[in-house]
Amino acid sequence: MALNINDNKGVGIIHITGTTSTPQTIFSELRYIDMIIWNGGTAGGHKVHILTGNDKPFLGFTFFAVNQSERIKIGRDINGMKIDDLDSGELFIYFRPRTQ
Repeated sequence: MALNINDNKGVGIIHITGTTSTPQTIFSELRYIDMIIWNGGTAGGHKVHILTGNDKPFLGFTFFAVNQSERIKIGRDINGMKIDDLDSGELFIYFRPRTQ
């Protein structure tokens, strides 16, 4: 199943659902990421693996129980983001909208 990526640039939230085991680009430009939340996993052992835009490992979570929630404060610029593994649940990426 492919990822459903809803990038709300005006409000600073990316909402991701679906599953993947192949790299998919979430965004390709520079963004300041405030926080990432992953919740609603359907089984212990399910994971999410996030890469930077140049395919370097950035962040990974593994659920140990059903409906666990993981939240991490990032607080830095990221030049592009990809997900190469999302087993279940939904991912929220909070960023600061840039003004031109």
